[in-house]
Amino acid sequence: VLRQPRFPVTYWVLALLLLAPLSAWLHASETWDPWKNPYGICTHQTTPEALRVIKEAGIGWIRIDMNWSDLEPRERGKFAWGALDSVVQLAREHQLKIYATVGGTPAWAADPQIQPDPGRGTYHVPPAGSGDWMNYLRALVLRYRGDIQTYGLWNEPNHRNWKGSPESYVQLIVNPAARTIKTACPGCKV
Repeated sequence: VLRQPRFPVTYWVLALLLLAPLSAWLHASETWDPWKNPYGICTHQTTPEALRVIKEAGIGWIRIDMNWSDLEPRERGKFAWGALDSVVQLAREHQLKIYATVGGTPAWAADPQIQPDPGRGTYHVPPAGSGDWMNYLRALVLRYRGDIQTYGLWNEPNHRNWKGSPESYVQLIVNPAARTIKTACPGCKV
């Protein structure tokens, strides 16, 4: 039985160990472009310190919830933008792109025929119709169209976050949202 010499493998391993820091240095010296960065993180920590750490980790995207029930909580057309304005501004300052997850029906817009689960409010209850949902989305997209170009619809509708049927999810949420978002921002992704 012939044996292969072991030193060529040892030299390959040594070469890789020596070149790995160089490749990291080359990557770190590139101009920061979050659109080319495929890495993202779902965060509910949107403080300046948290976003600084996220960027330093080499992450270019943050996924944040933009719940309808938080932004238009009490009545139709009365928006509470303050907290979200701050988060969007911080993301801009840290050069982080936002993947916005939209959803969560406020009580005033919820279908009265569907009872919410105890302790969960109406977040997961379908809206009574798609009109209010579309008005919320239009206001959101127009307000942030220079900062947010990527939207996800409802968080995990297949995992207890949607009390309607799959058909009602498509008819009340997906189709109206896609039309509304693309009309307000043709370059946005849904």
